[in-house]
Amino acid sequence: MDKKNLITIAVLVFVVFTLYNNLSPVFKSLSDTNTQMVEEKYEAQRAVDSLNLIKNKTSYQKSRLKYYKDHVAFYNRMDAQTSTHSFSMLSIIFTIVGGLGLYFVAEKISKKQLFNNKSKVSINDFDDYRYDNIGEYLSWTSLQTGASNATFQQLVEVNPNLIKIKNTILLKLIIGISALVGLSQAFFAYYKLYKEGILFDLPITELLSKFPMFSIMFMMVPIFIYFLMYVNSSFDKRSQNFTNGSKQIPFSTIYAVQFLTVIMRKGRRNYEINLVLNDGNRVPVMISNNHDIAEYDAVTLARFLNVPAWKI
Repeated sequence: MDKKNLITIAVLVFVVFTLYNNLSPVFKSLSDTNTQMVEEKYEAQRAVDSLNLIKNKTSYQKSRLKYYKDHVAFYNRMDAQTSTHSFSMLSIIFTIVGGLGLYFVAEKISKKQLFNNKSKVSINDFDDYRYDNIGEYLSWTSLQTGASNATFQQLVEVNPNLIKIKNTILLKLIIGISALVGLSQAFFAYYKLYKEGILFDLPITELLSKFPMFSIMFMMVPIFIYFLMYVNSSFDKRSQNFTNGSKQIPFSTIYAVQFLTVIMRKGRRNYEINLVLNDGNRVPVMISNNHDIAEYDAVTLARFLNVPAWKI
């Protein structure tokens, strides 16, 4: 097990311990409060039942009956709130802990999928750019506007005529967890109203105003991530085009494939795969943080396009 995996497990254990250590007193307090409420509610309900047996009630008995009924209704609302808060906190805990655990598992699955049928390439698989008219003056600066700390993109050989650049399961899981956190909190907010018996009595405008801002924030995060990191481009031999969204680049204008190493903060490295066009301009294809996979993908793409693969 490498250093990164040990750090991930240590962080997961620390989060679980911290949540337990800080929230266990809260749950104990809620439990004690709930026990006291149950006893008081039971006494109030007994008083209501006793007063209901009296047929001809005096004014005092009627006022006491109303008093105890109001108490029973109050304890019912408090019981609903306590249960909802407990469920809500539990949902947050399980979402955070489960999310970290799923992130760890998904990263492992994602890496395994990326390595499937891929072997390490040698320096001989790359061509020498230094004696090429375009390669000699080619820029080796980064084209990427952002850097990924995890492998969110993968090159997939669909068939001999089609290569796709797609998102990994890791990015999809992050988006799903963010949406789930928001939806779960919205569910418990409306569950609270349901337990209090007022969910179906409120007008639609008031129901919408009860939607938690916390949920809105976490449901907007996946949308932001989607537009920021979503990728679905393809190289199709049948159409002889590289398609990236609405942009198309004919294969006939692609001169080479560039493999580029980018030094990030704290010594981290990202690896870019770019297309080199006939006029010397470059077009970004994908980015990875795994050297061997990125090299293999660059060579695979170059062979698919029948053009040179260049690296420093």
